[in-house]
Amino acid sequence: MFDSNFITNPYRAYSYLRAAGPVHWMDKFRNGAWLVTRYTDVLAGLHDPRLSSQRSHNLTAALPSDVQSEFATFNRIFSRWMLFLDPPEHSRIRKLLNKEFTPNMIQRLRPRIQQVVDSLLDDVAGKSEIEFMT
Repeated sequence: MFDSNFITNPYRAYSYLRAAGPVHWMDKFRNGAWLVTRYTDVLAGLHDPRLSSQRSHNLTAALPSDVQSEFATFNRIFSRWMLFLDPPEHSRIRKLLNKEFTPNMIQRLRPRIQQVVDSLLDDVAGKSEIEFMT
């Protein structure tokens, strides 16, 4: 699923997956994962209280047991991210954040965002290679 053909044009794979069925088990991912291909099914899953967002520990679960303790702080901090919380805690934090991400607020941030992007691009102008992720 992540070969060069998929990277170039993922829509063919998406169409195939949707036609083949709404849910697929993907054992290529560490620990496996369910891939849900239809919007209505994803939405239903997001609102189903039997499913949980509390999965941040899965990121380090496959590491050897002798190094697990080294990631205790990471797991504790990461598990508090909104993305990995279930209601009502997720809802409480989302309500607070929604006040700051209105279209008007984002528009007011636009000049600062543009300044930061321009500065970052200026720093790499003329270079043949850049380290992008950091």
